[in-house]
Amino acid sequence: MYGEVNTYDIVFYYKNGVSFNIGTATEKEFGELDNFIRKKAIELRDDKINWGLYQINKNKIIWEGWNTSIGGGLPKWRAEGYIHNDSTIVFNRNIIYDDKWFPKVKEGYESLIHFYKFSPKPDSTNNFTN
Repeated sequence: MYGEVNTYDIVFYYKNGVSFNIGTATEKEFGELDNFIRKKAIELRDDKINWGLYQINKNKIIWEGWNTSIGGGLPKWRAEGYIHNDSTIVFNRNIIYDDKWFPKVKEGYESLIHFYKFSPKPDSTNNFTN
């Protein structure tokens, strides 16, 4: 019998509207979060698909991630939702642009993101032009 494994997606949201997704941590890795973040931040820093942008307008949020293989200036994906409270975002609409003419839209679900203060955060400066 296989047991369920808890995992945690680690994403940094910076005040300048940039996001940095450093991947999924297992329960054990989450218990050693400082080491996990330090290692992954260095490893993934130059990988453009881990960087994204977000925008908040009142209690609404749009978060986009990029992939240079799509072309045409479209994001790879777009998540839309709302700010539930000062520590929780709820995403309830997701658009995947695998095919720029026929995006896949998923609605009617809830994906929760819970905020925790973490310091120091990895540096948010990057180079999207290379």
